[in-house]
Amino acid sequence: MTVLLSVIQSTIMPETSSTNGNDSEVQLSSEHKETIPQRKSKKVQSADTNLEELKVKLTDFRARRAKELNVKPFYIFTNNTLENLLQKRPVTMKDLLEIDGIGPKKADQFGQEIIEIIQSHSSK
Repeated sequence: MTVLLSVIQSTIMPETSSTNGNDSEVQLSSEHKETIPQRKSKKVQSADTNLEELKVKLTDFRARRAKELNVKPFYIFTNNTLENLLQKRPVTMKDLLEIDGIGPKKADQFGQEIIEIIQSHSSK
């Protein structure tokens, strides 16, 4: 059994060394070491938080307006449109109309509120 264990250890972990007859100290080679994810800087964390806050505000707006109009939230705008809004952050009607999923009718119905949400969030 001990011989089999030694063979397995030397095959799987060739850099295993024995400190005494019974205990093994395992040292993984560099190809076996896991990398520890680096923490995000405070600036990146702040940007992530800022983006998440805007996403929540736009999602809340979508849910509120859908309830008021008795329609499904995707009628107001889809998740893909939400992602485009977050990425491009339009601040004019012209910019808003360049977002996939926002045409003249939705811009007329919801555009000003969407722009106000984005502008008020951008000023923080």
